[in-house]
Order: sequence, then structure tokens, then C-alpha cells
Amino acid sequence: MSGESSERPLVLVADDDQHILELVRFALEQEGCEVIVATDGVQALQLAFDRLPKMCVLDAMMPNLDGLEAARRLAADDRTSSIPVLLLTAKDRDEVAASGFAVGAAEYLQKPFSPAALQARVRAVLESE
Repeated sequence: MSGESSERPLVLVADDDQHILELVRFALEQEGCEVIVATDGVQALQLAFDRLPKMCVLDAMMPNLDGLEAARRLAADDRTSSIPVLLLTAKDRDEVAASGFAVGAAEYLQKPFSPAALQARVRAVLESE
């Protein structure tokens, strides 16, 4: 995200897998983002409403509230409807693309993914904002 102001974009990451959560956090911090984390969709919504991140990276399948439903609720709320969402998923690519885009996701990435692919997708979404 070079060439931007010195303010680091705030990105919310939610995943119930601690290893993936740390991988995503590290990759996005290396990309120059400030990262806040949640381990389920309920926490993700609370953080999104409280902090209003520039972007959310949500695991499609999480306990309590999955990423698809969290994305739908973010899109439906005036405070967060303009926040782009990238869905991470281990599900079938076509199934998630259809479901994710239907609830307002801007992008998705299938697990397993490389940190470079994640960084490129996040960079593209943030630069289009």
C-alpha cells in the first residue's frame, strides 16, 4: 500500500482457526495494515460496529455466526454497508462465490492460500476504495 498516507488501514480479520488468524494477521501487517482480530462472527460484528475498519477478512465457516451471515449483516447496516469483505473459505469455490457475492462480499479466497495471494487481494480491494 505504498504511496498512501502514513495512516495504516484498519483491517478486521475473523477466523476460528488460530493458525490461519495469525498467518493472516502477519501477512496484512507486513502489507502495512493495522489488524484487529475476532474468533467468531459475533465478535467480528461487534468489532466492525465499534471500530469501522476499512476492510473485513472473514472466514466463511465460524462458530456462533458464520462469515456469510456476518457479511450479510455488515452489508445491511448503514454504518458498515460500505466496508468491503473478503471471504476465506475451505468450501467449494463456486458455492462460496455465489453465496458470498449474494451477501455483498467484494472478494473471496479459497483455503489453502498463499500469503502473497492474500496480500494482493487485500491491496486490490483497499486501493479501489
